[in-house]
Amino acid sequence: MATIVARRIRENPWLLDIARQTLGRWLEKCDPNSRPGLLEWKAILDQGLEATIGILCGENERSIRLRQSSPFAGEEFITRAERTDLILQFSGRKTV
Repeated sequence: MATIVARRIRENPWLLDIARQTLGRWLEKCDPNSRPGLLEWKAILDQGLEATIGILCGENERSIRLRQSSPFAGEEFITRAERTDLILQFSGRKTV
């Protein structure tokens, strides 16, 4: 899923602003335990497109951990159909 999101934000860099808005809302009402990861995402988004894509596509522990709380939620980043397709592919079922 992160690869699709990375491609989408590379094609439409303005989507980073939507992720920043999402992150802002989450930070306003998040659990204190979630705050450090969200602030880490804020710092990454502030570094720009390439840093963000690096985390989204990274295979290291940090990237994997951060993708668990990715601010790239919503149809702008990955459509329901794309998401369903990926879930079916990874579950071993055929796509519809």
